[in-house]
Amino acid sequence: MSVNPIRHHLMKNASKITRSNFRRNIYTSVIDMKEKEKWTQHEEKWDRPKEEWNSFFHYFAPKKGISVEVIRTLQMPIDFSPKKVKKWYENLKERKAIIDQRYIEERVTAVGCELAAAHFIVHRGGKILKRGSSEWIERDEDMEYDLPRHFTPGFYVECIDASGFQLRYEGLETIGNLEYLKWLDVSNSEYIDDWCIDRICGQYANTLEYLNLSNCTGISERGFSALARLKKLKTLDVSGLDSIDNVKFLCVLLEDVIPDINIIGIDYMEFPTLEEKQI
Repeated sequence: MSVNPIRHHLMKNASKITRSNFRRNIYTSVIDMKEKEKWTQHEEKWDRPKEEWNSFFHYFAPKKGISVEVIRTLQMPIDFSPKKVKKWYENLKERKAIIDQRYIEERVTAVGCELAAAHFIVHRGGKILKRGSSEWIERDEDMEYDLPRHFTPGFYVECIDASGFQLRYEGLETIGNLEYLKWLDVSNSEYIDDWCIDRICGQYANTLEYLNLSNCTGISERGFSALARLKKLKTLDVSGLDSIDNVKFLCVLLEDVIPDINIIGIDYMEFPTLEEKQI
């Protein structure tokens, strides 16, 4: 049976066109489905209705929308009164001070616990005395001080005077793990509280011989009682702590627990006279 060559040519080309169009349609359909899925996910992610106009910033909105509290806060007028500005500035300084005294593991790893504590104290206006030396190390007028910049075997901090700045609980963590610390002055710090006393007593219960807590008004009766853990304590300065409840009685108990202790700054043995009792 003879085949018409023209018909054969048309059928052959039609077959190719059909297959080509079919593949193109399949490819286009897949691309369209992926694009549609992507934009659908995009719209669901940002929860944006198609018919609603939104500014560019709606892309930063959370999926579930902004809470009522956030909206209420954004609608409140900004208060630039001197009182509010002062409070904001004080909170800013408070956060900065806490960050400044935080424990930095990399610093301790690089120079060791002893040198890390020494740099921390001296850099902030305090003084340290290393073991075997009689000269205090402190910064000069140009903010310079003589301390090793690398780990030095045999360097041990024996005395710390932190009365030159406001030491906090975060700072006590930085000066922890000192092997031979015997002398510690944290006076005049409003941030030394019961938590700080508990940390001091826990870290240096077996080494501390001198402790100055004068004018640390954040200490209460509970924190003062923790001082009984310092078994080797010989001198304790509690000047300006008269506001602590039963402080005189606590001093008597402390002397009973630590017989060799010398408590400075409070006349706890002063009893009322007969005339005062009658009044």
